[in-house]
Amino acid sequence: MKTRLSTAIAAALALTITFSGAPTLAEDTTQQTTTNQEDIQTMTATQFANDYVQLWKTVDADERAALVEKLFAENAVHYAAPAGVSFIGRPAILENVTNVNMQAIQTAGLEFVGGDVVANGNSILVEWSARAPNGAIAQSGRDILVLNDEGKAEALYMFTAN
Repeated sequence: MKTRLSTAIAAALALTITFSGAPTLAEDTTQQTTTNQEDIQTMTATQFANDYVQLWKTVDADERAALVEKLFAENAVHYAAPAGVSFIGRPAILENVTNVNMQAIQTAGLEFVGGDVVANGNSILVEWSARAPNGAIAQSGRDILVLNDEGKAEALYMFTAN
């Protein structure tokens, strides 16, 4: 059961969101140092990460929907890497987060816990873990969120560690 649950959680939690306007690593983004992006590197990164963790852990459907609206660009694309599936747009992202929440948080009793947060340009790295009621780590990972000029996630890359 633990293997099946870990696989299901890894598949459900492993996300990647891309947006057609997101700069690639090869593009020169040095001229994109706007005030908004400087804010992302300071206090906004921590608040964004706190809201992101809350998105995954809340059992309140209205709060979850509001957080998807707040955090994600309208046309964000969400890839669940281990499962090889993708979700396009906020409604599909909300549906996936809700499914993960129902399976991992509400049914399996796991707690989604945020860890270290690091900002770099218009991106934020968030470490996280999903913990069993006894405190054991059932799943952990690192997510990289690439934000647009409005401070919403255009791309989200989730990497699971176990």
